[in-house]
Parts: sequence; C-alpha cells; structure tokens
Amino acid sequence: MEHLEIIGKYLTEESTSQENESLLSWINTSPENKNEFLETCAIWHATQIKKTSFDYTKAYNTFSQRIQETKTTETKVVELQPKTRSLWTKISIPVAAAMILAAGLLYLYRPTNELHTFANTTNSVETVKLPDGSVAYLNKSASLTVPSEFTSNTRPVSMNGEVYFEISKNKAKPFIISVGTASVTVKGTTFNVAYDKVKELCNVIVNTGTVVFAAQNNNRVTLTKTEKGTLDLKTNTVTESINDDLNFMSWKTGVLVFKNSSYKQVFNDVERHYGITINYPSDIDSKLALTATFDHQNLKSTLNVIELMFNVKIEKQNSIFVVRK
Repeated sequence: MEHLEIIGKYLTEESTSQENESLLSWINTSPENKNEFLETCAIWHATQIKKTSFDYTKAYNTFSQRIQETKTTETKVVELQPKTRSLWTKISIPVAAAMILAAGLLYLYRPTNELHTFANTTNSVETVKLPDGSVAYLNKSASLTVPSEFTSNTRPVSMNGEVYFEISKNKAKPFIISVGTASVTVKGTTFNVAYDKVKELCNVIVNTGTVVFAAQNNNRVTLTKTEKGTLDLKTNTVTESINDDLNFMSWKTGVLVFKNSSYKQVFNDVERHYGITINYPSDIDSKLALTATFDHQNLKSTLNVIELMFNVKIEKQNSIFVVRK
C-alpha cells in the first residue's frame, strides 16, 4: 500500500522527488503494476476528474456513478480486472480518489513511444533522422516505420522499398530492420536494403561494417564490406555473393558509373536509375562496352551519350524507350 500513500502525497503536492521516483519505479517493476496503473488511468480519464478545486469524496462518488452509467449506455470503457476491483474495498475513499487523480496526472505526462511511418511519395531522396542519431535515406516509393524512442534492448524498425542506412554504433543495442518476414541486424554500419514486395525478393549490400541477414527460418548470412545478400522470401533461402553492382547507390548519390560495362548492364542501370523502361534488340554487338561517369545528368543527356557510344538511336514510344540499330 506504500505506493497509494505516495500517490496521495503526490496529489497534495507533498511528495518529494525521491518519492516520485519511487512511484515510477513501482509502476515499472512488473507487468501487473503497469497494468494496474494503466487501468486506473483509463478509469480516471472516463471520470474527467480535474486537479483544481478537488473534492475527494465528491470525486470518488462521481467516479462510481460514471462506471454505472457506462454499463447502461454501452459506452466502451476499460474494465478493471478482479484484482484491481478488490483494491477499492481495501482503501478509504479519499485515498482511492487521490490514487485515481495522481495516476491520471502521471499518465498525462508519461513519455509516449508511438510508431511513425515515413513514406517517400516524391521523386527525390527523403532523409529521415532516427531517435539514436542514425540516418535513413528513402528512395522514391519507400517507407520506414520507426518508434519515437528506442526504449528496449534493441532498435527495431520496419521498411518497404529501398532504403540506405547509416547506423550509429551501439554494440549493446542492435539495430534490427524487419523486411517482410526477414530481418537485418547491425550494431553500427552503412548498407543498402532493397525489398521488392511483389517479387518477394530482398537484397542487402554492405558499404561498411558487418550485417547479419536472416530469413524467417533462421537461415542467415553474415555480410561485410562489398558483399551482397539475396533473400528469396518464397523459399526463405539466403545466398551470399560479392557485390559487382557499381551503381547500387546511384539513386542516392545521383551518380552513374560505368567501367567497361556491357550494353545490357548499361541499359539495366539506366532503367533503374531513371525509373524508365528500355526495349533493346538482342543482336547488338556484344563487344560494345561503355566507360563513363554521369554525375547528376538528366535522362536526355545520358541517352545522347549512349546513342553515340553504341551507335544506336533511342526513341520514346509512349512511356517506353526503344533502341534501334
């Protein structure tokens, strides 16, 4: 019953900072205490008790009356558990009212930890700063769900689409990304995650540090710099390879780099970078290759260079670009 006494003192502004800390500690000691506290808060809010001009007896009578009214009007309220109901029979009306009001005040000022979803609906990169100082860069059509604070012993987030992460180091508190039924776990590193929900494929490419990439069945790989992990969510199969994609970050950096790249690789990377579709004949000279850098070039400038280097003509037909020899 000590916590009830502290709540009463808190109500009358007679509690010390040490007693307030003790009360909060009691609330967080066990799930039962937390449930009792939260249920009391819900009931208190239903009564609309205010701190000013507070009358203990009147407040408790109002509280009791409101409970009866909610039963007859079918208004949705949080019902007290048997253990909590029996508590009221063991304490006096003033203390009970004090407990209700104090719990409500603590509830109002408690830290919240709501989930926030960031969705990039633009054609540019969106930057999201996370509660731990980490940074996420969202490609167009990507989304990221993050709590207001990382309060547990991990740092959990979830995502769709393509996101590049720069994770602050914290070995004691792993950063865990949920991607479909898979997870990516890191303690501080930079890497790119591309999740295709339709194809049920997920790719992770590590830029720095170490990443653990795991399927739902715990099939996992550990990836380091320049390594790539590919997960087929249909089969829960994870494979590991060396990353040979020079332009996996072009959507973020705005730079396309080709080093003796085949025409197929060039067209594929240009498609992905600019979000277009290119149809090209299969009988283009396979010996043709391109070495060039396109730094924040617009689509027209890039296609003009490709036409010149591959001796082709690229025409737009409706929403598709067609390559002609």
